[in-house]
Amino acid sequence: MIDEIAWYEVSALRAARLLRIISSTPSRAWLLNDGPSGLRRRIAAAVAILCLSTATAVSQQRNQDPKPVLYVIGTSHLDSQWNWTVQDSIRQFVPNTFFENFKRFEQYPDYTFNYEGVIHYMWFKEYHPEAWPTLQKYVADGRWRISGSWINAVDVNVPSSESLMRQALYGKWFFRHEFGKVSQDVYLPDCFGFGFALPSIAAHCGLKAFTTQKLTWGSSYGIPFPIGRWKGVDGNSLVAALNPGDYVTKIRSDISVDPKWSNDLTSLGNGRKVGFRLFGTGDIGGAPDDESVSWLEKSLANKDGQVAIRNTSADQLSKDLTDEEKAALPEYEGELTMKTHGVGCYTSQAAMKRFNRENELLAEAAEQTAVAAELLTGLPYPRERLREAWIRVLWHQFHDDLTGTSIPQAYQFSWNDELVSANQFAGVLASSTSAVAGMLDTRGGGIPLIVYNPLAWFNQAPVEATVKFKGPAPATIHVVDTLRKESVPVQILERQGSIARILFLAHVTPITFKVFRVATGASASPDASSLKVTESSLENRYYKVQIDANGDLASIFDKLLSRELLKAPIRLELRNDPSPDKPAWRILWDTVNSPPREYASAPQVRVVERGPVRVAIEITRKAAGSTFVQRVMLSERGDRVDVENLVDWKSPNSLLKVSFPFTASNPKATYDLGLGTIQRGNNTPDHYEVPAQEWADITDASGEFGVAVLNDSKYGGTSLRTTSCA
Repeated sequence: MIDEIAWYEVSALRAARLLRIISSTPSRAWLLNDGPSGLRRRIAAAVAILCLSTATAVSQQRNQDPKPVLYVIGTSHLDSQWNWTVQDSIRQFVPNTFFENFKRFEQYPDYTFNYEGVIHYMWFKEYHPEAWPTLQKYVADGRWRISGSWINAVDVNVPSSESLMRQALYGKWFFRHEFGKVSQDVYLPDCFGFGFALPSIAAHCGLKAFTTQKLTWGSSYGIPFPIGRWKGVDGNSLVAALNPGDYVTKIRSDISVDPKWSNDLTSLGNGRKVGFRLFGTGDIGGAPDDESVSWLEKSLANKDGQVAIRNTSADQLSKDLTDEEKAALPEYEGELTMKTHGVGCYTSQAAMKRFNRENELLAEAAEQTAVAAELLTGLPYPRERLREAWIRVLWHQFHDDLTGTSIPQAYQFSWNDELVSANQFAGVLASSTSAVAGMLDTRGGGIPLIVYNPLAWFNQAPVEATVKFKGPAPATIHVVDTLRKESVPVQILERQGSIARILFLAHVTPITFKVFRVATGASASPDASSLKVTESSLENRYYKVQIDANGDLASIFDKLLSRELLKAPIRLELRNDPSPDKPAWRILWDTVNSPPREYASAPQVRVVERGPVRVAIEITRKAAGSTFVQRVMLSERGDRVDVENLVDWKSPNSLLKVSFPFTASNPKATYDLGLGTIQRGNNTPDHYEVPAQEWADITDASGEFGVAVLNDSKYGGTSLRTTSCA
């Protein structure tokens, strides 16, 4: 109840004193004679009286003293991995952060510290259990303020919306379990741009505030305000501090009278003004230096200052403001992405991004099947195993880890952890599916094969399966849909001994298990396939695709619309990538707008699949020391062109882009945010490399047709020229 007070703060220390007074009064006996419930009622009443008196006092003070309030947040930013590995953080930086601040508390009784990153708390508890009660006491006393409520200070452009919600779910769970309280903010002082969906995601997680200082590094939209309301894609908003100063700022004066600390106060529409500032240290953790904390205490003690200093947590401002004061704040609606710094993070370290996407999808499928297994078979839901796997993935979404800006040694730990979590998710998926399979009717001839569709929509797509026969794998195979009682198109991809790898066309409703049967012999009456393939073309009932002499997709003709979708070939472009300062973080405007240095060419082309389910052409090319292998595929009844890219990258100081010159024309394109969408102008100096989740779309201005580019783990592009390597 105390945590929910809107615009004033009841000190945990004062509440503790009140409870001690209650327990020591002569009337303690009759309180206890009422039993636990009676004691709780009286304690609640006493706390309510304290809250009411505090509210009245603060209200009177507001009316009598309209002095501006400067919220000053002592902080320490720790990069879990960057120019070091997680081992360095656990051995040195994490304990240093906690123990150094403990020293500050003992030396400076009015000092309050604010710290984010639940994973750092988890590591400290695991490796320094003897000191954990000390931290719990400081948190209870209000000296150490928990902040952020996320597992880590993660990037917010690459992780899915579900991942960001899991950050809050598991982060708040830990804080509540260990400290009995949570923070109410998203605290990301050092991340590389912030999407339009973030305020909405945060609001749905019960969070009310947002803090960053990173927009000073070059926001595409400037800095809308120092303090205001940031509105998200669904209309929800956060109280946002967008220009609080660098988190490594040091205090070297009495900030209650130093105008540099209060030169951008925000009016609340009722005569009151507030400011918001960070001070502290980073990026290796630690504590604010002695001199800063000493000056802070002097500033707190100066009652004649021009502003009242409040050393508190990052979320306290949002708690203190009334609804009327929040409504009076300036408002910004939209994204807050970066112009140059950080745009390379959408694509750098491709393997890490692929692992992350696969784990997000595996986790969803594992949880769905585990719920089904519990409901249908009574198999216990593996809550702790899933939580452990999720937390390992979530902390690696850190803004220097998943983004691809850490040293190579760090990714040995990152990749290992991603694979450990993948094994855990896959294990849950396999055991849960096996349990559900025991409830399905698999009787009949042939080999039963169970297909699970984890998607929330009907899926008609090729399914690849490995089937083991009792004897040698047969030369002909047919597959039967047991629900529809009909044969489905099937082709054999490979036979080796008793093992056959097959591809068949499955029709599966949303989030459903379905039984198919595999048997020897050809289908009695196979449907005629629309698929055609040569070394220069592929065709199904929807599209005809042409490959030119350079090995590029030169034409995609929509047969239903009788319309060509390309005005020039889709090409692999190699560009010079001269970013001497922070190359993994940055892609320059001149790089993406200069002519390509060279293209992948001199192809070797061969047909690799020719069947009733799918046809495929493999195109191998070399350029700048790298090898590019593309498989262009069309499936029966498939309404998209699939291109699988396998790249052996050996081209330093180079940027690879894929250009998509579509016939559809529109000054704006639509990008997937995971939660909602956003429209952006195409290839402008302030928005030339932009993020998206799973797709980007350009619909012709006529509204008659359009094209979308889908990805399996790429998050950045320039006017639909998706970046492949950085």
